[in-house]
Amino acid sequence: MVQDVDHILLRAINNNCVSQSSNSGIYSTPNTLKSVLYSSAYTSAIPGMMKDLGVANEYVVLLGLTTYLLGLAVGAVICAPLSEMFGRRPIYLGSLALYTLLVIPCALADRIGTILGVRFVAALIGVSTIANAPGSINDIVTEEYRALAFSIWSIGPMNGPVIGPLVGGFVFQYLGWRWVFWLTLILSGASLLCLFTIKETYEPAILRARAKKMRKETGNPKWWTRYDEKEKLIPLLATSLWRPFHMTFTEPILWFWDTYVSIVYGILCRGHALLSAN
Repeated sequence: MVQDVDHILLRAINNNCVSQSSNSGIYSTPNTLKSVLYSSAYTSAIPGMMKDLGVANEYVVLLGLTTYLLGLAVGAVICAPLSEMFGRRPIYLGSLALYTLLVIPCALADRIGTILGVRFVAALIGVSTIANAPGSINDIVTEEYRALAFSIWSIGPMNGPVIGPLVGGFVFQYLGWRWVFWLTLILSGASLLCLFTIKETYEPAILRARAKKMRKETGNPKWWTRYDEKEKLIPLLATSLWRPFHMTFTEPILWFWDTYVSIVYGILCRGHALLSAN
């Protein structure tokens, strides 16, 4: 008789989620804030980069903001299905570790092309702290408190673009433009250390790991969970790529929300450009 461990392990999952909920709530907002802050803090360093890297056209340096935002947009549709296949924690740790390392070439760069290219790749990889954080919150917070949890988490992505130029401006004024990147490296390293203390929160990943452990300990291959059969990566990516476009064209509320967010972020990014010019 095949044994389904889903119900047996439900209490273990709940205990794990409860014990980690407070830590995940504390760390998810700073992690998201760090990723978004890096996008706009860059604009404060533009005058220094133009001078030291010998770039005469301001708009060339400003492309670093564009490439970073483009990386966030592309990476978000990739990280989401990966977390469903491998769990939240491996994606967080792997992406944040690579993201942290990719800050170093920008801090040491002697050509603007290096900064533009590396920032795109860094955003592409490091977006998991933004794209997957809502999923982590959904994993560990009950419906009763989910709206409050999302409100607290949204402090990071909503305020990061505003705080970035303020922090970057002080850093650039007193330490130089390279320290805008070094500060990001420090914040990313601290976030990575914090994430090592967070356990897995995605229920299917927890069940698969526990079932595998029980099969190994008991020698009984009949221990299983309904999540043992993983979906293929390509169909998941296809669904993840198609879903945003489908919802955008079929959900009227998204027509207005997307327009509103586009206008707000357009004004915000244009403001960053004007501030960097002055």
